[in-house]
Amino acid sequence: MLATERDMLHSILGRSKIKRLFKLRRQLIRFQRVLGPMTEVCGKLVHLDLPCVDVEAKNYFRDVLDHARRVEGTVAGLKDVIT
Repeated sequence: MLATERDMLHSILGRSKIKRLFKLRRQLIRFQRVLGPMTEVCGKLVHLDLPCVDVEAKNYFRDVLDHARRVEGTVAGLKDVIT
């Protein structure tokens, strides 16, 4: 259990803790806004046949896409917990 969760269970949240939670949520939303287009671009680089993308580079973009999708799932989970 995280310290913030423990604090929430043992006391009423003070103004500073509520402000911190809202700040964390805003940061996660901003991160999601960056991550979404990154995932989309990597997906296109993996699946489209573009003359400017080397065939061997597709493996790199596939790996980046996998990581981006995992991070998207983690961020969505964190946002749910904060909410």
